[in-house]
Amino acid sequence: MRGRNTSHRRRVGAVLLVGLLVSSPVYARGGADILAEIFLRVLLEGMARGIAPPPPAPVPAPVPVVGAAIVPLVIPDPDAKVRPDPSLRLKDQELGYYPPEQAPTFRVRDFTRTFYTMVGGSAKDASQLLEQDGIDDPAVTVSDDLTAIIARHYDGHDVGLVQEPTAGTETAPAAAMADPGAPLGSGFALQVNTTHWELKSVSANPLHIMYGVNHYGIYYDAHFRLMDRRDGSILAEGDCSTGPAATDPAPTYDEAMADGGKQLSGMMQSAAHECARSMAKEYLGINLPSPAPATQ
Repeated sequence: MRGRNTSHRRRVGAVLLVGLLVSSPVYARGGADILAEIFLRVLLEGMARGIAPPPPAPVPAPVPVVGAAIVPLVIPDPDAKVRPDPSLRLKDQELGYYPPEQAPTFRVRDFTRTFYTMVGGSAKDASQLLEQDGIDDPAVTVSDDLTAIIARHYDGHDVGLVQEPTAGTETAPAAAMADPGAPLGSGFALQVNTTHWELKSVSANPLHIMYGVNHYGIYYDAHFRLMDRRDGSILAEGDCSTGPAATDPAPTYDEAMADGGKQLSGMMQSAAHECARSMAKEYLGINLPSPAPATQ
């Protein structure tokens, strides 16, 4: 509104100025052109200011929002199995092992007896052979080896075979499930059980017929659990599966059965040692140097 009044006053002033100049002697002496130029400049300036749009309003500066950072939602994987680091609990602790459970039947698969057996048929029960030669379940050796490996790695105390938490033949895991509140003992304990053991040819492949079919090895599988004796919780568990390859040094069937079971017992012990090393590396992250090759 104020701008319009100012423009109006300027236009009125320009008209009065023109009238004054026209009545003056200057106009008579040929100053019409000068007068017209002044009049037009004043008039156009006033009109331009009257129609020019008002300046835009200032844009306010953005105000920063102070608040917590947005954290993306992470949905846990229900299939993921996360175990605590056992080193935090095993450091400088007692570690022993429970007696193994009853092992499955030991079998011998003689590929020279029948064609049916040679192509993968059933093997014979050789439990009597083990009793005759006094050969023990390899799970005892696996337990002893693995206990020593873990105790040495974590500066623990290897106490060897430990007693069952309850009387009778009930194992430690079964006792913990039957009465979770019952004290199981102190320190930690391993439970190693044989799941399969068999003497068979190192290969049934016809390409190995000159060696693999006529030489035999022990094929051994076992399962282990590492438990806290105070509450029965499981720190680690896993399996091993060992056996010679088709071209590994191996005895013939007659050699394996000779000398009162010494050869067979040695093959059992070698499988047990290999199984313990495999469990330590695969499930506990303990890498051991390779064993020295056996001397003939």
